[in-house]
Amino acid sequence: MIAEWKMEAMGKLLLESLWTERESAVRLACQMLRDCACDEPVKQGNPRIGLRIQIEKVESKIENLIEMRTEGEINKEEFLKQRAKLDSELKALKAELQSEPEATPPSKSAGLAWEAIEEMLSQLTDFSQPKLDDKIYEKFVSRIIPRGDNRFAWIMNLDNGATEEYTSDYRGSENEPKSIA
Repeated sequence: MIAEWKMEAMGKLLLESLWTERESAVRLACQMLRDCACDEPVKQGNPRIGLRIQIEKVESKIENLIEMRTEGEINKEEFLKQRAKLDSELKALKAELQSEPEATPPSKSAGLAWEAIEEMLSQLTDFSQPKLDDKIYEKFVSRIIPRGDNRFAWIMNLDNGATEEYTSDYRGSENEPKSIA
């Protein structure tokens, strides 16, 4: 049986040696999140978008109606009756659209606490803590295979499913961990 502190110490030493550019990774991740946030206006809750869709549908119905009359599928009276109904509906929708205030698109930082996000990511990747967050191990460590006295093979997930094996020889105590190789 291997002590939990020993496994944590080995994992921490291995991750420290593999992931040396943690701060730049956090900055890059935050920049990517900022760049992707709200690239398109939010459709939900904007009544103008719904009205525009309804207007397009009515205009399409009018075009179809004209085509049906041209092809002789409906008579003149039916055409005029349906056209008047659709024109009335279109006029009402356009008036409603005009009366609806213009929605302002949300800013890229709307509703998101960027400083808190960056701080949380920094804390997750802060290897100066005595114990790393379990989520780090869950994400990067596939399994650990004992190979002998104080030697372990760490199967690491480093590239979206591809794994690599790293062998470590661990010496030291809980207060002074040392990894060899």
